[in-house]
Amino acid sequence: MLKVVLLYPISILFSLIVKLRNLLYDKNILSIEKSRIPIISIGNIDIGGTGKTPFVIALCQMMEKQNLHPLIITRGYKRQSKELIFINNHHNLQYKVEDLGDEPYYIINSLSHTSMVVSSNKKKAVKFANTLDGIDYIVLDDGYQTRYLQKNIDVVLLNMNRSKNWYQLLPLGGLREPVKNLNRADFIYTIKGENSLSFKSKKLNVLFKVIEYKNGIQKNEPAIDEQKNWVSACGIGDPDFFNQTIKELNLNVVEKVAFENHAYYDEQKIKKLEYLLQNNDGLITTYKDFVKLNQNFLNKYLIYVIKMEIEIDDKKLIRKLIS
Repeated sequence: MLKVVLLYPISILFSLIVKLRNLLYDKNILSIEKSRIPIISIGNIDIGGTGKTPFVIALCQMMEKQNLHPLIITRGYKRQSKELIFINNHHNLQYKVEDLGDEPYYIINSLSHTSMVVSSNKKKAVKFANTLDGIDYIVLDDGYQTRYLQKNIDVVLLNMNRSKNWYQLLPLGGLREPVKNLNRADFIYTIKGENSLSFKSKKLNVLFKVIEYKNGIQKNEPAIDEQKNWVSACGIGDPDFFNQTIKELNLNVVEKVAFENHAYYDEQKIKKLEYLLQNNDGLITTYKDFVKLNQNFLNKYLIYVIKMEIEIDDKKLIRKLIS
């Protein structure tokens, strides 16, 4: 109760700032820059855990099948480099996960013919993209709050797998904008849970693929062994959903570790995992975490990677992209 009393004034102030900012853009008092290449924004109204990364991958894969050439713009949260990075061919990727950030590294390694710009300055990234030829769409990662760029399609993803307290503005809850601001979105998709909001959304199919790595080498999709004892580890926006998924796969987890979102696996974290793995059979983690594990660790342990895949079957969105 004391926490609510202390955080409530801050949440009210944050609400006023969000409302004023959006009003200034709605009234064209703050300028909005246009792009020669159409922009499709993928975003959310909360601080993470909505399935944005696998959705971006699925969207670009769908575009590739339609012979469209997307370019992703992402800031590369918590990356250790600062310069603008342009990736045109992931087959000759010269950058490490630390250079790009975990999500961009995961995304670009999942696609065949998609380019990427990693930059903390989205205006600069869009200007750079507009100098390139052969790009049909800019896919703006985490772009719903980016009001200073004109977007042709605004997609919002919802995670309805949260507690009721989550659907309050920061810092009381986990929302960056109030629910009513969903009225700016062209397409609203529910990735996790069932929509209980006043705004309608389309529920997308979500699949979970288990990939086995032994001695650092990927094996065929494994037969789930319910007798093995596992350690689970993740550094993502929604660790509860990850744990729920593991439970549904009937995997016996005896130790759970949840690091902060986008955590890098430094020496201290690796030592913690190795200590827990001494008396257990292997590690279960997400693909976003897997790409940050060092080769020495990968060579020593049996690892199951749970990869989330999203099926985009909205014909209305597909028609709009093609047109």
